[in-house]
Amino acid sequence: MSAVEQATEHAGNPGPEVIFGDLFGHLMPVKWFSFDLFGITWNFTNHTFVMLLAAALILFLFWAGHTARNLRDGRAPKGRAPNVIEAVVLFIRDQLIYDTMGKEMGRKFAPLFLTQFFFIWFVNVLGNLPLGPGAGAPTANLAVTSALATTTFAVMIWCAIKASGPIGMWTDLVPKGLPPVIREILFVVEVLGFFIKPIALTIRLFANIFGGHLVVLSLFGMIYMFESWGVFGAILPMSIFVGILELLVAFLQAFIFTFLSIMFVQMAAHPEH
Repeated sequence: MSAVEQATEHAGNPGPEVIFGDLFGHLMPVKWFSFDLFGITWNFTNHTFVMLLAAALILFLFWAGHTARNLRDGRAPKGRAPNVIEAVVLFIRDQLIYDTMGKEMGRKFAPLFLTQFFFIWFVNVLGNLPLGPGAGAPTANLAVTSALATTTFAVMIWCAIKASGPIGMWTDLVPKGLPPVIREILFVVEVLGFFIKPIALTIRLFANIFGGHLVVLSLFGMIYMFESWGVFGAILPMSIFVGILELLVAFLQAFIFTFLSIMFVQMAAHPEH
């Protein structure tokens, strides 16, 4: 058989590795084009498109529903979408931010944490939708989750320096009055913990989103691999169930990331606690 015939047969009957490779390509960033700005080459990918789409949808929903104006003036929202958005805003603000940080400090950080929550939530949901060439799951990309975690880490450092100074932020990690050996051991543990916090945020969000997509895509891949109506009948309900579960995970992971960020910033701003 010639090389051309082999290639044709391979294209007509792709093996499992080709099928799974094509499906899992959904999780990888695909470059659309590049451009130079400020001496840096920037790549625009499908993940970039999904993130910009999420940002645009958030701005539109908040603008169309007058969410900020309603909260400021104490007016009731009109319509289902504005009601849902405002209910989520009040829940995150009152139950998470204010209850953890207090109202005075919470008001300063509410815009940051609300932006984090809605951005991650919308990106997670869009990552589950068939958007054609623009389909992608940015939060299944370590570069995206690490950038989000770095934002929290930068705020942690800023709050720690503001509370204790550039040197005191480290010395205040360990209570005073402990024996020297215990103090040194605790200092190493606390410093490691300070840097592990953003790593935990990065890995937790990435692993949950990547793992969920991996399960769904693996189920679809089994349908193509076995080419059996029996397998299709068994896999389809499972795929639908996991897909619905992914929508719950999309909200839950945005909630967990935001809540942990609030806790970490609060701990950095009040080391005595």
